[in-house]
Amino acid sequence: MRLNISHVTRYSYSEPVRRITQSMRMHPTSHAGQTIKSWHIEMPEGTAGSQIVDGAGNIIQTHSIENPPDVIEIRVEGTVETNDTDGVLRDHSEIIHPLSYLQKTHATRANQAITFLANEVISQPEGEISIQNIHCLSNRVSDALTYETESTSVTTTARQALENGRGVCQDYAHLLIAACGVVGLPARYVSGYLLASDQLSPDEASHAWAEIYINELGWVGFDPANNCCTNENYVRLASDLDANRAAPIRGISRGVSHERLEVQVAVQSMQQ
Repeated sequence: MRLNISHVTRYSYSEPVRRITQSMRMHPTSHAGQTIKSWHIEMPEGTAGSQIVDGAGNIIQTHSIENPPDVIEIRVEGTVETNDTDGVLRDHSEIIHPLSYLQKTHATRANQAITFLANEVISQPEGEISIQNIHCLSNRVSDALTYETESTSVTTTARQALENGRGVCQDYAHLLIAACGVVGLPARYVSGYLLASDQLSPDEASHAWAEIYINELGWVGFDPANNCCTNENYVRLASDLDANRAAPIRGISRGVSHERLEVQVAVQSMQQ
């Protein structure tokens, strides 16, 4: 499948700021499940830092703007050819050991309720956990939350989402990652894009899911928000321990101002 992606990020400032520095993970990489046909990022005039590829295989670009205007737009246009690999991430270059993803952050740390949820589904030692067990755990996370837009914020943790019983894709992914940590499975957060269909939940085109490391297969994408594994409808952008670290754009500004963020994402299937 060939997907066309348009992603606009708009920052508005109530007062002038002196400097903005941003770290962007907005360029996807090719692997067996996706081939980048074209990708263009349009940035405001500024100073581009060096582009690096981190240990997880994410392409990271820094960009700084001195005395920026009141409104800044970052526009992305790209075309990606996708293939269904049954969720398995193949031919992806990275050097971080999977066991590194057993560490948890404030967003993905488990509490008693998450521990009970995970142990309710998986009671086997880590070496005896099957792919079917992991599917059951993802399904259990899907059942634990009701998808509700604007029910959480970027700071909501897996613990808070489970207690509230609702969330968005970020919260489903955080909860699955936390539950995996309880039973000793490496798991990580993935940001990307989703081509919505009638069979999927009413999620926005900018999407997130979890990848779980399975010894026989490697990293496998699970999307508990839509109760499925990743397929040709998904474009993988970046991965890390949680939503904050895998965010497409992270930045800091110098100056006292209220910042307003608007994001518009569209994913369309193209004729091949």
